[in-house]
Amino acid sequence: MSPRLKLVEYRGLEIVKDIFRALTKDAGYLLLPQDFKQSYEWLRTAEEKKRLVCDFVAGMTDKYAIEFFGRLRHGDQSIFKPF
Repeated sequence: MSPRLKLVEYRGLEIVKDIFRALTKDAGYLLLPQDFKQSYEWLRTAEEKKRLVCDFVAGMTDKYAIEFFGRLRHGDQSIFKPF
């Protein structure tokens, strides 16, 4: 319950939400790895597509999520490094 840990928890939640929003907005699914992108395109309903994105985000390690977020929002990572 320490304030430091709560801050980390809150920040992590915001990162996950931002990644999910980015991948489900407009053509954000194009940022998915090829196998997920292909599956996404085969799905029919918005709920199925959101579930696939949710599964992708849930499978991210902390390090990968932070790098992915950094390349999406802050540009402090190379845009040429593959997602």
